[in-house]
Amino acid sequence: MKHIFSTGLAILLIFGSISACLAEAGKWTKKTDMPTARYCSVCEVNGKIYAIGGSHWNGVFTTVEEYDPATDTWKKKADMPTARYCLSACVLNGKIYAVGGLSWVALSAFEEYDPVEDRWTKKADMPTPRYGLCTAAVNGKIYAIGGTGAADWNPIVKTVEEYDPATDKWTEKTDMPKAVLFADSTVVSGMIYVIGGFNAESLSTVYEYDPKLDEWAQRSDIPTKRYQLSTCAVSDMIYAIGGRSFIAPLPTLEEYDPLTDKWTKKEDMPTARFIVSSASVNGKIYAIGGAPDFVSALSTVEEYDTGLSGATRSVSPGGKLPGKWGAIRKDEG
Repeated sequence: MKHIFSTGLAILLIFGSISACLAEAGKWTKKTDMPTARYCSVCEVNGKIYAIGGSHWNGVFTTVEEYDPATDTWKKKADMPTARYCLSACVLNGKIYAVGGLSWVALSAFEEYDPVEDRWTKKADMPTPRYGLCTAAVNGKIYAIGGTGAADWNPIVKTVEEYDPATDKWTEKTDMPKAVLFADSTVVSGMIYVIGGFNAESLSTVYEYDPKLDEWAQRSDIPTKRYQLSTCAVSDMIYAIGGRSFIAPLPTLEEYDPLTDKWTKKEDMPTARFIVSSASVNGKIYAIGGAPDFVSALSTVEEYDTGLSGATRSVSPGGKLPGKWGAIRKDEG
């Protein structure tokens, strides 16, 4: 009888724990504010999140701040050499690469940050100066995609350039099907997904890029048209966060499954904002900074529990279906 009681108690405790986890999944939680209010670029390395550069409308920053989700605390790190916003950043081999951006003029600056050494190193400039681009790292290479080099957003470019850290050189790759500005990109199973963004025709386009074949394909449109959004992946699911559709900031969160090419609506983010950035750690997404309007910037950090683990699924390029940020122009507002 004692054995039966113990077994039953264990089962109740297990189900209670599972129920508690499920109750938290799909929910947003307020976390400690970022020390410097701004719209910036963020990356995750070894469970820590790094907020890099950015602006607060009246200033352009070199600031780097590190967030530890385990302790919900922030720490100041070494400044980035080049002050800029509208940049993009991505992680490769434990290093962060800050790409392009804007500081009165479009930049080609390309700098590497080592979180272990807390040190920045200048690398070969990107061939095409631009801001409002997006970046991704796949198979040991970095891809810089889209953006513009013009103050009035004209022209927006289709340009794709690949960086090889082994040689510190850039190579031109196949252009995107359509030029895009202030989209965001995420990698799942070796494929790059470029989501949303501004162009003359749509704010809802989703493109998939295969770096091995150097080929582009169009996927199902994102349900909510938007640009200046952020995206990140958890367990091979992609989450599109915030942004704006022309004027109003959005709280919208939508989940994309590359395996089925389908979108699902999720619970809105508490703080509507555009130029927001995000990163994921241990199945949770952290939406950081951004802007609620044209005259201010936020230090807000909100955590979304996806309820997913770190397990991944295979999305085969051979079986694919058909189909960190930007900022506002200085003359808007």
